[in-house]
Amino acid sequence: MSPGHAAERFWGEKPKTEDLPALRTMADMLWGFWYRDNDKVKDIRYFWSQGVTNEDTAAIVATVLKNAGQELKPWPGIEFQMDTMEGKALLGSPNGIAFAYMLIGHKEELGNKIVTKAVLFLSGEEDKKTIDDRKAELRKCSKFQCININNAY
Repeated sequence: MSPGHAAERFWGEKPKTEDLPALRTMADMLWGFWYRDNDKVKDIRYFWSQGVTNEDTAAIVATVLKNAGQELKPWPGIEFQMDTMEGKALLGSPNGIAFAYMLIGHKEELGNKIVTKAVLFLSGEEDKKTIDDRKAELRKCSKFQCININNAY
């Protein structure tokens, strides 16, 4: 949960920007961790989201898989290119959007990077149930989402 959402939930009112920490979004936090003590900032190639628990992202994952006629499977999983509706939906999900915002917000430091694909895959043995068996679980917790990054030319 972002600091703004957490503050609103626990304070019972929408916080003022000046009352929040400088790292206000997931994209800010990703950048902070990536940039800190990193002399090869431009070498970023992948984003990884593990143990996804965001319900909206899980619903998007379930819908993407259903529309593609696919089921989650172990690595290398299922790839969705960014020129497809499925790929765009994954990148636009609450978990994926932070990756896009980080790239957009730091073009000067990173160069002109673009997201080229998203990969969904199972995390382990406990996830080998069919989609029908996992519908309720998927709405609560999708397992992995990997976003691939390349330079734009």
